[in-house]
Amino acid sequence: MLDYLASRFMEEGWSIKKLHKLILLSATYQQSSKNNPAYAEKDPFDRLLWRANVRRLEFEPLRDSILYLGGELDLTVGGHPIDLSEGTHMTQKRFQAILNRYGKVHLPAAPRRTVYGYVDRADLVEVLNTFDFASPDMPTGKRYETTVPQQALFLMNSPLVIEQVRNVVERKEFKQQKTDEDRVRYLYELFFQRRPTQEEVRDGLEFVTAHHEPEKPVAAASGFQPVANVIGQGNKRKQQFNQPAPSRASRKPLTGWQEYAHALLLTNEASFVN
Repeated sequence: MLDYLASRFMEEGWSIKKLHKLILLSATYQQSSKNNPAYAEKDPFDRLLWRANVRRLEFEPLRDSILYLGGELDLTVGGHPIDLSEGTHMTQKRFQAILNRYGKVHLPAAPRRTVYGYVDRADLVEVLNTFDFASPDMPTGKRYETTVPQQALFLMNSPLVIEQVRNVVERKEFKQQKTDEDRVRYLYELFFQRRPTQEEVRDGLEFVTAHHEPEKPVAAASGFQPVANVIGQGNKRKQQFNQPAPSRASRKPLTGWQEYAHALLLTNEASFVN
């Protein structure tokens, strides 16, 4: 196969574009990952490439997909880099490095494509390490792949994810759906590019129907004063000044449809290319 591709590469004038076209339009490259029992019995390890191998998304396309689902992905080409840390997690060192090099700073977690994320070799953003980002200190031909709890926790609790989940149900296309069944089908087509089965539609409707608003917090017992009334005015101002900026994602509870969209995002199908 490599000899054939090399000979075609030379015959077609060393054109990388033509080589890419040859590979991408081949039947092998366009294989589905669906199982075929007859082929699996003869070639269980897929050495002859009779099916595509399921591949987990790297952090860059995963973050871009999340922004796309929320309808906020900025496709602008070129321009200044963005910081990939969330909220107030941008360290002073990284802030100063970006400021010194580019003269201006974009807001953290700006909805631009992740390829424009700023990479500081001495102060790499933690989320990049969580999702097996290649070491910027050396050439890396292939990234290693790990499965750690922090990856799931990012998808469960990240302000970026929560904000985009809220945006999903605010999309015009979602609001135009007339029935709950149509809303479930729309979310499946948006998240997975396929129509749901009848069982999946039924499960989705049950999930949304069973959603309950969380109980309101119990009021503080009488006889106790809030901390703000106990500390002095000077300490109060100092405490307020040192508080991190409020998250972009509101802390109010998610609605039933937002919870359902979040649940779909947490599935393996949303994070794997099949």
